[in-house]
Amino acid sequence: MNDIIRPFQKIVSNDSAANQPLPKVEPAQVPPAPKLIEEKLPPLRGMAKKRTWLKWLGGILAFLLIAVVATAAFAYMWYEGALAPVSSAMHNTSFKIDEGATVEQIANQLESEGLVKNSLATQIYMRLNGKTNIKAGNYVLSPHQSVGEITDWLNQGRINVLKVTILPGRTLKDLKSDLTQYGFNEADIEAAFNKKWEHPLLASKPANVNIEGYVYPETYFMDANATAEDLVRRSFDEFEKQLNERNLPKQLADKGFTLHQGITLASIVNSEVSSSEDQRKVSQVFQTRLKEGMTLGSDVTYEYAAELLGIEASPDIESPYNTRKVGGLPPGPISNFNISVLDSILNPANTTYLFFVAGDDGVTHYSYTFTEHEANISKYCSRICSSN
Repeated sequence: MNDIIRPFQKIVSNDSAANQPLPKVEPAQVPPAPKLIEEKLPPLRGMAKKRTWLKWLGGILAFLLIAVVATAAFAYMWYEGALAPVSSAMHNTSFKIDEGATVEQIANQLESEGLVKNSLATQIYMRLNGKTNIKAGNYVLSPHQSVGEITDWLNQGRINVLKVTILPGRTLKDLKSDLTQYGFNEADIEAAFNKKWEHPLLASKPANVNIEGYVYPETYFMDANATAEDLVRRSFDEFEKQLNERNLPKQLADKGFTLHQGITLASIVNSEVSSSEDQRKVSQVFQTRLKEGMTLGSDVTYEYAAELLGIEASPDIESPYNTRKVGGLPPGPISNFNISVLDSILNPANTTYLFFVAGDDGVTHYSYTFTEHEANISKYCSRICSSN
């Protein structure tokens, strides 16, 4: 019996051992992760401060850059403006430079006499452009000259030289006013305009017609003591030179015009329109009308007639210059003009218009029939315009 029980006791005994608590095992020790990020980056609050400071710095630099650019632009505009002519007035001023005068003294004197806008800008220009070798003497200067032109004259020693600019589109009445501003005597001007001239330029001009249209527009450099007669003669010489260089008298003759007739027609075209394209078209209209025995019908001619008579302009004026009523060309030109206008007489547009009207829109409108012409007047001339 004991032999039977003994094995079971062994089993029970082994089970008890198995139920004994297991020995405690300590967990493996894991080393902490390196604090690379925490050690290399600054605190978040410090980073925000640095970014704010950079923004402020960037803003300040941008502001300074804008300020510098704006200041430079303003300075440039001021400088350029200060070099421009004081005015468009064409009167002359006697200007004397004494021996040994400095650049500063000369610039101050120019400003005080109203010949330049700013002494400092003038000094800067003279020094930057090497125009400091001023010649002493008596000069004739004008407020319509720029600083560059004035200082050129002073450096070149143009002593007692008078600069006179004759503009295009001017009548003798206009020129009388212009030349008076240059210092010419009114009585001398009148005498020069009414003189019985003998000059090759005037060979085809009728004796009973004045020199209107023949005083050629150009800039002339004259002796300060020159007379109005000297200037008129110079203008005739220049006009004749320009005509002959282009062989215009012969070309006009080939078109059936004397030189006087060509100049007369060109003066009317010039007074009607300004662009070369329109001048060629208007020339075609006028030449076609002449061939067909129509009146020119040019408003600028009766306006000129009114100026001669000293009365209000009207298409009903009785005058040989009023081409609304009188056929053919008027007795003579109605103003001077640049020689390029004669090209429109020699080379009129290849069109067949008979009418034109200068509209309120600033555009010249052309038509073939009187009905079309009236329609253009109605459409484009609700305000002030000139119709032909």
